Amino acid sequence: MIILLVINRKGGRRMKTKGKKERTGFAAARIRAALAVISCIALAPALTGCGLMPKEEELPKAPVMAEGQSQTYTLTQAVKGNVIVSDNVRVSYVPASSEKLSFSEGGEYVRHVYVKAGDRVKAGDVLMELDLTDINEQIQDQQDQLDQLTLSLGQLQESEEVDLEEARLKDAENPNQTVSNETTVSEQYTTQESMLTNSIQVGQARLEELKAKRAKRQIIASIDGTVTYLYQYDQWEATEKDKQVAVISNMDMALFEAYSDNAAILTPGQTYTVTCGDKELQAVARTGKELNYSSLKPDSIYLQLTTPDPELSEGDKGTVSIVKEQSLDTLVVPSDAVEKQGDKTIVYVLNDKGYKEAQTVTCGLDNGTVVEIVDGLEEGQTIVMP
Repeated sequence: MIILLVINRKGGRRMKTKGKKERTGFAAARIRAALAVISCIALAPALTGCGLMPKEEELPKAPVMAEGQSQTYTLTQAVKGNVIVSDNVRVSYVPASSEKLSFSEGGEYVRHVYVKAGDRVKAGDVLMELDLTDINEQIQDQQDQLDQLTLSLGQLQESEEVDLEEARLKDAENPNQTVSNETTVSEQYTTQESMLTNSIQVGQARLEELKAKRAKRQIIASIDGTVTYLYQYDQWEATEKDKQVAVISNMDMALFEAYSDNAAILTPGQTYTVTCGDKELQAVARTGKELNYSSLKPDSIYLQLTTPDPELSEGDKGTVSIVKEQSLDTLVVPSDAVEKQGDKTIVYVLNDKGYKEAQTVTCGLDNGTVVEIVDGLEEGQTIVMP
């Protein structure tokens, strides 16, 4: 900004020649001119903001350069394979007879384990037990006392027979006695026998109590069968009351029950393969009525294993696949690679230039995982997944 200030020197000289009054007026004019200059300087920013002053020219910004873009494809190939369409029947393992065992006492340590999973046992066999040292000693002491009482009773009865025989002989010699010797001897022995008999009964009851107490510290099989589950205790792991530690199953009736809605497609008497985890088990379809076992449902379909598997547990799930249609050793691609566009079926392929290109195909059997390609592709051709 440039400010021009013009002073008329000639007028100034005239004021100088005119005297004091004119000189005073000239001084005031100079002061007013200086104030005008100061005002212009102060107003300059405001004038610029209001557009009265010219704006500085802004240079245009550099153009934004677009980054190169790339596209990633998921690729696969058209290969030879099998297309199998099947119905899957869901089944669940249900041994016809089994028992689940647990300790009735907690906070104890297991002293002995006598079996392992897969062992066959009979009713009454002991599978595992806690420390029984004290209770076994009590049982032995009680049994010894009971044996002694039983022996005493037997000896008393033998003595009674001898004494009664002697009393009868005396009675025969003195038939006119008021009270027979036999009666007297019999009454004496009856009292003693009654006392011993009562002691034996009390001893037997006590022995049964001790045995019941011991049984609570043992796992005992109540049916014949196979140990299909056995809990493995750590070295210092204590028992938990009522926690399942063993399962015994009757493997002669090892069954899978078909529980899905399509179970009726299984034909009784026909052999099927049950897939359970990584196991493939052979089983024959039977009706519950045919098996005639109290715990089975008469109208349900069961699959009886031809070879029982002790590693199976109640509730294990499996499937039986029934093949409906199949096309073997045919050209296949993933089912997801196929698209419908109007009345055409297409698959995207990778052409020679590396670009995605739609290819019209004719499809055959489709099982939802892979689809048969009847026409339009060649084996080994690269497929671009949508």
